[in-house]
Amino acid sequence: ATQGAGGPGVTIAGIVRDADGVPVALGEPLSLTVEQTPLLDATWVDASTVATLSTSGDVDLYRIGGRHESDGSVSGAVQVVGGNLADGIRVRDADGMVWRHNTSGGWQTTGIVASFLGTQQ
Repeated sequence: ATQGAGGPGVTIAGIVRDADGVPVALGEPLSLTVEQTPLLDATWVDASTVATLSTSGDVDLYRIGGRHESDGSVSGAVQVVGGNLADGIRVRDADGMVWRHNTSGGWQTTGIVASFLGTQQ
């Protein structure tokens, strides 16, 4: 996630690997057009989707070469991490509460308190 003179943006690049799977370079960068609210965080959701977290707590999904959709908002959000697909997204708020998307389209607390969220591949 970046913040430039024209507003916020997300730039992504693939990882070029050799025959043994060792990373050797970055691919051509691709810029995604995002909403104009400044971004706090961004994360991969799956192989073709990036989620962003804005300063207003909005979580938005951007599909590479495709559509954008809002995924709701978490008050006081400070961090977003991806999981497997949109259902795996977790948001941490300023108090350390971890939130997950629920089936009715909103966000609910998981009951977990954390100082940082990480992802495992």
